[in-house]
Amino acid sequence: MDGGECRVLRADVANSRLESLLLEISAYSPTSNLAKVTEKITKAVLQINEFELLPKLLDSHLQSYVDTILASYILLQKRNPLLCKHLAELIYVLTKVRGYKVVGNHFPNDVYDVPNLLKVLNSEKVDDFETYLNLLWLSTLVMVPFPLASIQAGLENDIAEVAVRFMTIRTNASKSQLMLLILLSNLVTRPDCSHLLSEYVEETSQDWVSMDQNAKLGHLMAFNHILKRYSNQTVLDLAPIIYSKMVYLDFTQHKHNPSYHVNSIHVLYLIKVSAKIARIAVLADDFATVASILNNYIHEVVDSLGDRFDAKLRESTAKNLCKIVSFLNTKAVNYASQLTWFVTDQLRIPELRCGSFVDDLAVSSKNLVVSRYHTVILFLGFLALTKSAPFEMVVTILSVFHSTCTISKSTFSFVQGSQLRDASCFAAWAIIRSLKMEDFSKLQGAYPNLWHTVFSDIMRIIIFDEDFTIRRCGIAVLQEFVGRFGSTYFKIIFPEKNNNETGALTLHLIELFQSSAVSSPRDAHLLILQVIELGFPKSLFYGSLFEEMINREVRFESRKLGGHYLTKLCALSPSYEWPGQSQYSTAEIVQSLISLYGKADMTSLYSLGEFLFAGLVNDQQYTSISEIIENVHFDHHRNKPFQAESLLHLYNAYLPGASTFPTNLEENILSITRLGPLEDLFIELQVMFDFLAASNALPIRPWELIRYIEHGNILLAQTSTKYIISQNVLSTAQAIVLNPKVNADTRALLVSSLGKAVKLTEETGISDEFSEMVLSLLDDYTLTTEGDVGLKVRGAALMVLENHPDFARHLGNEVEHRLIRLAGEPMDKLRVWSFRLLCEIKNIDTYKKNYQIYLSDYNQYFIDLVHFYNVHMSEDLTPSFWKGIVHTSGGLTGSNLLINISLRQVLVIANELNGPDVVVSQLLKLLRIPPQQKVADLDQRTRKTFNMALNLLGRIFDSGVELSPEFLFEALFIRTYNLQINTTDSTRIRLALKVFQHLSTSQHCNAEIRVKSRKRLCWITCFHPAEKVRASSADCLFEICNELDLHNEILTSVEDATWAMSKKSKADLQKLEQAYLSM
Repeated sequence: MDGGECRVLRADVANSRLESLLLEISAYSPTSNLAKVTEKITKAVLQINEFELLPKLLDSHLQSYVDTILASYILLQKRNPLLCKHLAELIYVLTKVRGYKVVGNHFPNDVYDVPNLLKVLNSEKVDDFETYLNLLWLSTLVMVPFPLASIQAGLENDIAEVAVRFMTIRTNASKSQLMLLILLSNLVTRPDCSHLLSEYVEETSQDWVSMDQNAKLGHLMAFNHILKRYSNQTVLDLAPIIYSKMVYLDFTQHKHNPSYHVNSIHVLYLIKVSAKIARIAVLADDFATVASILNNYIHEVVDSLGDRFDAKLRESTAKNLCKIVSFLNTKAVNYASQLTWFVTDQLRIPELRCGSFVDDLAVSSKNLVVSRYHTVILFLGFLALTKSAPFEMVVTILSVFHSTCTISKSTFSFVQGSQLRDASCFAAWAIIRSLKMEDFSKLQGAYPNLWHTVFSDIMRIIIFDEDFTIRRCGIAVLQEFVGRFGSTYFKIIFPEKNNNETGALTLHLIELFQSSAVSSPRDAHLLILQVIELGFPKSLFYGSLFEEMINREVRFESRKLGGHYLTKLCALSPSYEWPGQSQYSTAEIVQSLISLYGKADMTSLYSLGEFLFAGLVNDQQYTSISEIIENVHFDHHRNKPFQAESLLHLYNAYLPGASTFPTNLEENILSITRLGPLEDLFIELQVMFDFLAASNALPIRPWELIRYIEHGNILLAQTSTKYIISQNVLSTAQAIVLNPKVNADTRALLVSSLGKAVKLTEETGISDEFSEMVLSLLDDYTLTTEGDVGLKVRGAALMVLENHPDFARHLGNEVEHRLIRLAGEPMDKLRVWSFRLLCEIKNIDTYKKNYQIYLSDYNQYFIDLVHFYNVHMSEDLTPSFWKGIVHTSGGLTGSNLLINISLRQVLVIANELNGPDVVVSQLLKLLRIPPQQKVADLDQRTRKTFNMALNLLGRIFDSGVELSPEFLFEALFIRTYNLQINTTDSTRIRLALKVFQHLSTSQHCNAEIRVKSRKRLCWITCFHPAEKVRASSADCLFEICNELDLHNEILTSVEDATWAMSKKSKADLQKLEQAYLSM
């Protein structure tokens, strides 16, 4: 089934749905659910909008839709006015999709509906959608071919009164305003209503001076519709009055009142209305009015509006000037030609001549006014598009195209945007489109270089313009040119080719130049070599590439491309010269670049490097380049990154062939690296340091590089490691990596680059020092104000292991300990990465199928991790496993989903695999304080592990897990007690209290430990200095009492919110202990 049949089927389905919805809506009754009917109307609106791309698919059912909606609307006007508003919206959406004229043609033509429509419009409660519907209906009915008075006496006056009233109260450009103007236009231009038109124009002209702009705009919009009726004699008679008493006044009012400013829409309609008046004036041979209107366009709009003369106004001015030329062509050809040249001459280019092609027009900055140029070029384009331009103007338009198609910020610094180049492409496309083959041949005979210049300009636009939109415009011009005249033109260029070959070349060129081929400047430049492969000479691009390479106003990326491709063309074999293109020898180009550097253009060094790489520099120029390199000085405070890249590129081209290194190389390189980690600098520096490492030379002191890296130089950390290793200072670099005071990003990048530079194979030998470094980095949990910055370093270490699997296996059990720990931690990427590496090291493929889903499916990940723990993990890795997973299952912050899923699998281990005693014993090990050390002196990671372990214990106990009587409850009490005393960490204290609470209620815990736990809670509840801690302890006592002796009177005391607000006496403590020890 083809696409057309599919669209028809989809349209049938959509029409069927819409028809069904409208029938359901029309079945409304007073007992119907209003909300459901409104919902159906909303669905119908959406259904209609589906036809927006192919509105004609509505046509077969349109009459039925309009009849159904209007029948329901009339029926519900008294029953449900609110629903009428929604039905009116349906009509509006239909007109928006299909057009008001088409929909209006399907309205009922019963003229006796007019009084009812007027009644609705006179209602105070009528909304915008209903107003729109009734005005549309009325505008179709007033077109009846018999007098309106025959329907009802004075009916035309009643309609006019409504129209004028709405003109007064609705001054905004809304949907109803448009329909109102159509109604008014249809009414006053009827043969039996000419008096209304005269009255309307007279009254409006009398009030014009005192009207505000919104009111004027409404009347101008009305005049714009009325003046389209050229066959109406009254319209012809009144046109001069409309112009002289209203339009002309507004055009010139700012002369008499400098503070008077009209808005853009107002000016837009002045232009539209005056163009229609000009047509009427031409019909009446009133060329004075035409001249007045043209003067208004040029002097009052183009020259006077300034910043308010926006793109929309320029287009309207150009389009309407073109219309006036077209009108004049019917009665005054000479005047039309004079006008065409008068407008063209507004470009103020002295060399421009009508009827001659000039390929070296000079656009002067003092005469270049963007708004005026844009308007004139658009005018020329519209002339060509409407075929209103005399033949002698063709070469003039092409001359303008040639001189304006490259105007941009790089040629004139004050030119912003691409409007001029866009208009220029439009003019070229339009003029080419208007020509016939005999015109093409005639012009080729008169101007042998004309089409070569045009073709060259088109290529220049497509390949060298920095704006993607303009490059696409250029493709449109090329397709029009090649499609119409390609076979003939290519016979001129390639006389040896036959018709089949030129036809194939035409197709190939069109296929080559597609929008996707010019999506970026880099892609567009690729077309240069492809065009040359088709047989075009390289000289076609010489001038454009040379200008792109040396122009300081062009972006650096474009200058790089210019130098790169110009080098490639210079290396190609000589070809014939393209007419009109500048020719340069390779020596001249290189000398120009050297001269540019002498004029303080350091960017030229990049292209100089390109020519040096290609071996296109002569001995004398090489000497000049050597002097430049020896004397160049780079200052990171003053110079820019692109200048640094240019210098580096020249270094990389020069150093491999140099007999000695520049004396200032180290100073310049170190200065460049202080600019920051820019990608292009990284590439160039990497090339340089790789060369220096291979050369075994020492032009840059490695310890100086290390000093910079130690102070956070990311660029050197990324690029210089191979060179550093070659100078036998690897241990110093490793010391930087292990120093937590060095910036984490720098350390991580240095690790990654060391991993790439160091040879990590059994054959070459693996340094124990490097192995220890990688293992240490996997334990790096450096914390700063930015959080766990150590994760960057751990990630870099994991990358080294991934890139060197043999090295990872060489690390053996030590790395497995760290990977299983990381595999249980909460950082998603590192957790999954570590588990995958661990499985690869141990050659386990069981979980490989699930790697892709781990980041999104926590459940599957922890199921696999626990399966690994149970089946594949050696017993000696168990402590490391718990060191990691405790930070996830016992987490105090983070994703609740992650915490709960990991906790569920911990409980699987406790209940189904190892038993609760084993699990709690492992957590008990994590609560051990190292001998002879205070908790406050331990690192932050260890203290955090204490909290996580306490929290996980609390969660395990909360889940109902019971320890056996043989468990070392005393050890659990002591370690919890030691973590609770002598600390201000209220979080750790509250977590310890939960453990005391569970020890206080455990049936298998011996009585002594239960007593100690309860007494500890009682003491903290009474005497701890922190109110929050006392409150938490009281909560624990409440839970104990609630579980063991619900009716104990002490329960009332501990659940009192004021209990913890102050410390208690020894008597209070004694009372608490007595109550709890007796439970």
